[in-house]
Amino acid sequence: MKMQRLQRIINFTGQYKKHLFGAMFFAMLSAIWMLIPYFSIYQLIQLSLQGPVLRADLMHYGSIAVIGILFDVLTFFIALWLSHMAGFRLERNMRSYGVNRLLTVGLRFFDQEESGAIRKTIDDNASLTHTFVAHNIPDTIRSIVAPALILMSIFYINWVYGVLMLLIVATSLFLLNRMIGNTADIKHYMDSLDEMTATSTEFVRGMALVKLFDVPLTVFKRFKQSITHYGQWALNYSLSVRQPYISNQIVLEAFPILLIFALRWQKAISAQFTLALFVLIISVQIVMLLMKVLTIGQSLYMSVQAVDRIDHMFNGYEENIESTMATASSQVDFANQDLVANNIGFAYLKDQPILHDISFKLPHQKMTVIVGASGSGKSTIAKLLIGAYRNYSGTITIGNQDIKKLSEPQLMANITFISQHSRLFNRSILDNLKIANPSATAQQIQQALKWSACDDLVAKLPQGINTVIGQDGVYLSGGEQQRLTLCQAFLREARIVILDEVTASIDAENENQMQAAIIQLAKEKTVILIDHKLKITKYADQILVFHHGPIVERGTHTALLAKNGQYQMMLDMHLQTQNWRLGGES
Repeated sequence: MKMQRLQRIINFTGQYKKHLFGAMFFAMLSAIWMLIPYFSIYQLIQLSLQGPVLRADLMHYGSIAVIGILFDVLTFFIALWLSHMAGFRLERNMRSYGVNRLLTVGLRFFDQEESGAIRKTIDDNASLTHTFVAHNIPDTIRSIVAPALILMSIFYINWVYGVLMLLIVATSLFLLNRMIGNTADIKHYMDSLDEMTATSTEFVRGMALVKLFDVPLTVFKRFKQSITHYGQWALNYSLSVRQPYISNQIVLEAFPILLIFALRWQKAISAQFTLALFVLIISVQIVMLLMKVLTIGQSLYMSVQAVDRIDHMFNGYEENIESTMATASSQVDFANQDLVANNIGFAYLKDQPILHDISFKLPHQKMTVIVGASGSGKSTIAKLLIGAYRNYSGTITIGNQDIKKLSEPQLMANITFISQHSRLFNRSILDNLKIANPSATAQQIQQALKWSACDDLVAKLPQGINTVIGQDGVYLSGGEQQRLTLCQAFLREARIVILDEVTASIDAENENQMQAAIIQLAKEKTVILIDHKLKITKYADQILVFHHGPIVERGTHTALLAKNGQYQMMLDMHLQTQNWRLGGES
């Protein structure tokens, strides 16, 4: 299984896989050249046993040693260059893979996953895997080839030394494996690190409120708990590996002592001691390479986990892939058909229903306003209408066509969904508007700007519609961005527009202009507005009042006032909050 995961990492290098294999080849050559200076030392030791070493021999073997060092550096440089080329391509391909997965999952994924966590999972894990391929793979080859050659050399010189070194290497590898731990340990480490990073970001973002309102730091319990949890886990893990770590150090440093005991059975002590000295010198390389194995092993585990974490992020959302990528065989005329919901029931969590027995009809080219207390299911019904969740009971139809049988691209081509958190890109105003309709003419754009009350806003910008947002200090308020997002809705050819709390966090001036734009929009398209301020409801063709799941009232503003029920109570509460002033009521 681990080899399959490693093969998958290699496959991410794509057409640069040959660079990776080239890096392995040159790393192997580097390991061979690395041992050439030791060959020269061995030859000089052999000559020293026969008598004084001549100057010519020193120059000859010294030159060979220098050549070995130069070629070692050169071949390892080539290996690193090739592995970095493969690593950068792997990083790019992993990011592309993550983004492509984002394009294939359903909207439910974006409703349940935070954008910061998505970016971090894709970017950070791609960078982590790049490090393994670019740096650790050449080191891995050297750490395999060089010790093997050194062991063969020691066996050639003296089989007793070879057996001793082989035992030491085997014991050290066993202890190193215990030090690295298992996949669960690495996964726990990365999970704890992600949790601490996420909570620290939340802590930093909330620092302004801490200072403004003198909030005690104890409110950030999750941040403190994540640090405590990570610290406790790190301490326990460190204590668990201290015994194999100490044992490994003793084993690696025990070779000189074992050599002394081995020499007791040799007859020619002086000659054997000289050879033992050479064996001791060359064995240092094995010790150094074995210490690298710990880092390489940890990097391998973390790289495998990195690929798995990107996949795991999308687990549970595959059910939407078929419906997302499918092409609906039937065509639906969204422009002239009503949207009807019958007996809708839905729950995010089992046994915790959010909606139950919901039925309504949304007439085409009319404005329906959905109101209700927080948590009553207003936004949830909007998510069902755009196909973000398909595991509901009952039916939602457009022109007698069940939307569960429609592909997500088809729904998105005909439904515009705008939330209170909509954002524009750091491009020109024109580029942002053309995202909604690339083929829109200048006249259509100007008309949309006028209908959405954005023409005056654009006229004030330094370069008009060609002004780049975020450049030269040009920034838009949240309300101004919402107005331009509404302008995109006018430009889109989609016949149904769902507005989810678009006026929730904007000032009074922008709210009035947004309200006028929404009324104009309802003349062109079918508008479903989720609202809690109740200022625009009097202009609605239909009002649906949600109350903890079911629809308790429906009708026009005038008809609902006459009922003197839930809607009237909500309106009274809203008026009270409008009249509230600091220090008392007006």
